Amino acid sequence: MSGDGNRALVDVGWAVADLLRGSMTANQQRRVILPFTVLRRMDCLRRYESDLRLKATAGDGDSGLADTASAAVTAGSDRTGGAPDTSDSLGDLLTAVDETSSDAESMLAEALGRFVQAFSAEVVEVLDAFEFANSVRRLASASVLRRVVSRFAEFDLNPDVVSDQEMGLAYEELVWRLIDTAPEESGEHTSPRDVTKLAAALLLGLDAATLDPAGAPIAVHDPCCGTGGMFTAVEDFLRGLDSPPEVTFFGQEINSESRATARSARMMAGAGRTGILSGNVLSDDRYRGETFDYLLSNPPWGVEWRRARDEVKREAEELGHAGRFGAGLPRVSDGSWLFVQHMVAHMRPPADGGARAALLFPALALNRGGTGSDEAKLRQWLLRNDLLEGVVALPADLFVNTSIPASLWLLSNRKPPRLRGKVIALDARGHFATLRRTLGRKRRYLTGQHIARLTEHYETAYAGSAEETQEVDGESGALLLDIDDLGYQEVTVERPLRQHFEVDDATITDAESWRTPARFDGMPALVGALRTLSGQNWSTWDAFEGAFSTALKNVGLTVDLPRVLSRRVRQAVAVSAPDGEPQKDERGRPLPDPELRHKVRVPMGQNVDDFIEREIAPEYPDILRDQVGVDIGYTLPQAPFLAGGPGTGFGPLSTVARRVGTVSPGRRAPADLRLLSGRNLQTIPTAAELTEAPRPGQAVAVCTGGDVVGLGSNWRLLPAEFGDAVTALTVLRPIGNSGRALCEWMRTRASEEDGPYSRSRVAMNSPVPVELIKDPEFNAHLDDLDHGKAALAVTTSRILPNVFQGLQAGLDEMRRAAMASAYEARIIEELVQPLGDPVRRAEWTYPYHVAALARQYRIATTPAHRKDALLKLAEGVARCVGVLAVAVQIHRDQGYVDPLRRNRSLSRGGATFGTWEKQIEALVKAGPVPELPELEGALDPGGVLGTLRELRGMRNDSSHASRVQPEHKLEREADALQPLVVAALESVGWLSALRWELVDTCAYTGNGGFTLIGRRLQGSHPDWEPFERSYPDTLAPDRIYVEGPSSPQPLSLWPVARAEVCEDCDARELFLFHKFDKMSGDITLRCGRDHKFPRDDS
Repeated sequence: MSGDGNRALVDVGWAVADLLRGSMTANQQRRVILPFTVLRRMDCLRRYESDLRLKATAGDGDSGLADTASAAVTAGSDRTGGAPDTSDSLGDLLTAVDETSSDAESMLAEALGRFVQAFSAEVVEVLDAFEFANSVRRLASASVLRRVVSRFAEFDLNPDVVSDQEMGLAYEELVWRLIDTAPEESGEHTSPRDVTKLAAALLLGLDAATLDPAGAPIAVHDPCCGTGGMFTAVEDFLRGLDSPPEVTFFGQEINSESRATARSARMMAGAGRTGILSGNVLSDDRYRGETFDYLLSNPPWGVEWRRARDEVKREAEELGHAGRFGAGLPRVSDGSWLFVQHMVAHMRPPADGGARAALLFPALALNRGGTGSDEAKLRQWLLRNDLLEGVVALPADLFVNTSIPASLWLLSNRKPPRLRGKVIALDARGHFATLRRTLGRKRRYLTGQHIARLTEHYETAYAGSAEETQEVDGESGALLLDIDDLGYQEVTVERPLRQHFEVDDATITDAESWRTPARFDGMPALVGALRTLSGQNWSTWDAFEGAFSTALKNVGLTVDLPRVLSRRVRQAVAVSAPDGEPQKDERGRPLPDPELRHKVRVPMGQNVDDFIEREIAPEYPDILRDQVGVDIGYTLPQAPFLAGGPGTGFGPLSTVARRVGTVSPGRRAPADLRLLSGRNLQTIPTAAELTEAPRPGQAVAVCTGGDVVGLGSNWRLLPAEFGDAVTALTVLRPIGNSGRALCEWMRTRASEEDGPYSRSRVAMNSPVPVELIKDPEFNAHLDDLDHGKAALAVTTSRILPNVFQGLQAGLDEMRRAAMASAYEARIIEELVQPLGDPVRRAEWTYPYHVAALARQYRIATTPAHRKDALLKLAEGVARCVGVLAVAVQIHRDQGYVDPLRRNRSLSRGGATFGTWEKQIEALVKAGPVPELPELEGALDPGGVLGTLRELRGMRNDSSHASRVQPEHKLEREADALQPLVVAALESVGWLSALRWELVDTCAYTGNGGFTLIGRRLQGSHPDWEPFERSYPDTLAPDRIYVEGPSSPQPLSLWPVARAEVCEDCDARELFLFHKFDKMSGDITLRCGRDHKFPRDDS
């Protein structure tokens, strides 16, 4: 299958999909197209083998010709073991059935069923898993079976035309295209290709130089292989090596259709034995006792293992460490750790060369479970056995069926000596490109450049350097973490239980509901005794007990209360209070108050007593020192991989806020304060609108305007005018900062002390970005972000009101309102969707030069136009930012001739990618850019300069200008360019915040100020929007000025940017610098249409 072969097979698939559209869902269409492709390939292979045999029999060729057929031919042979009957082929079926017959479709369906049974058991089994027979009957009922069979019968998949490798690649592409049509339905059993490619690169890349093509095949295992995406990624990686080794795959999958997809993909690639078995790997390990060189998997996330519990527990109890689950069993609700143990058990022993494994898990799943839990013990087992080699934190929104961020875990039992006792931590959360159209919940993806860069960072950390440091690969690289640093001492600090005692109406009501113990008939008397004490309170238990005994005697109850009732009475009348009586147990020891229990994590090796006296005792002097508990735990590293300490900008939370302690309502807190709960935290504007009161005895804290209040990911900075309230949520009072950045951090970062799933209070020693939280400018940026979010919410609520708001309206009026709102909702959906597309955002808000080029790309239809538009857009971004850099330099020199003459790259030919890179880099490296501070981030990781360099490399490698290219190659190049160009657009998002204004007139207003009249050069529309605004100073007319939010004054772009009438298109255009003539001092500019000003012939 040459050149466009992949597209040819995909085109056949789409043609069949067009026939089925309307009568079948996307999933049902997949169950037609894939099995028919398999059937057609096997049909062609069978005929090919038959022809070879005929030639050998007739003496027309070497008798060994038959042995050259693909290994997959065997899979297509007749199950009888003899020569297959090839009198029928897929095409012959069409002629064998009279299409004029009234039941021609059903007759063809029956003939097709007999045709399928002539193939091998494996082929039939795969087709059955696709429910092929049901699909055929459905096609016959819809009267489209003949047309579908005809489409595939016309397609030649003979091995002479389509090799095994070509067929495998084409089938893989077809599978992915079909999965993309229904991503959310397929996502559970399919791993994104970009993620599997990264997993394969990190797993195999370190060993690429040592893989021996002449040695034994490497064994690769995936215990829940789904549609086989991991295997495909491994094949793709090995195919890119100069001398790839042989590889054998061993997979297991519980879902029959996913298994059929994986098996068929292996068959299409010519594999003799597919090696993909069925069954639940937890309860039925089909590869028991076998070990492998490499293991990789994307196991089910957060799925309970209740159905396999009996078998798993039996294996754990009977086999212990000789089986798979000797390290322990996790909670039934999440089987993640079972898959970790399964893969460790199947790793080849170190004595036999060892093994490495890669697993994908939710970023937070492997830290669930507090110290002492089963999960904590499993973490300790993994780390203390030095099996965790590295962890890569992936971006969110990479998967089609969930937006949860994931981590890629690398396991190894053959770490090099320098990595023993260490873990590589690579933060890849900032490495992604944005999809122009979402795929289910997948909004981001990893480009080839991202994968190569991350692999390089990981390999650098793995190989090490001469001078070992924690950060081994630069600012955006990997960290080396000591396993001992991942351990901690969880210290439990108790405070005494202090109570007073009171009886009120609620106490009596509670007592009336108590169950009467056996052989006790005094419940009415007990309730009566409590009723006589209603409204009274006692400061000590002895005082209450004396009063209660007297009350019992007064109502005639002389027998002792059963012990269970005595406990109930005490619980009912006791009220916790900071000034209450300390309570003691029967042996006289102070009782701890569970509500005041405080847990904090202390690094391993640190003295716990010293820590308590230094950090805890000053805040809680009444701690029970003889009841301090210490447990050892381990936490697996999670991004951000904070390297705390001086110079990092991070410090403990206690340096930027103090936690407001809880008090008892009616004691220290004013009794009339209302309760602020998590339910209304984000919606109540002021405390005056709260209506709920705290429960009696509820532990609450007083909060007021300026406090940061919340729990989990639900946090809010209370507005200054909020007033006072009480809340059971955590209250943080900012120290030396506005609280805006602190609130944003608390929303996105779980407490280090208690983990992301905890509902308990925040640990005040959790690391936070102290420098950013205290930075007024950073806080101001977050204020602007919140104001934008609020404005958007208000606008949408006005446009789409609740149709039941006007309850006085009649039903017909409500129907009309609902219909009108539905129409508006459709319009808004169309308007809002482009906001998620970086290209559309650029088209709407970027400077005209970039915006117009973005539009040209968006409306491009052919691969050639797409590629050309992408290259122009990339160069437009470079030119736009480069012109700003040159304008700053001209402003500093107060003239343009000298700086342009000194700048050789601007006067040599026309400005190119390289020209603008040099201008941007030279300006930023020279120091701060107060004229336009937004430029200062160009050299940062993720800044525009790095992306432009990659684009220049791709542009130079491209043959776009040398010869006419085939369409499939143009499409591949455009697909490779798109993520980088989109990344470049996103890296200069600050362009949309700049004012690009052409000042036509600067008029004096008579009161010391001026009025600027002109047009805004933003957005792609050629009719630039007029503006008029006041300005305190004068500006030269007929010039373009740029001004940012932090600019001290507008920056003139003259003469490197001008708005002039283009002589080629007779319309006004924005022209940007192109080249400078050192001899004459003339400047040539160029617009987005590649027209020059002035023209060469002017």
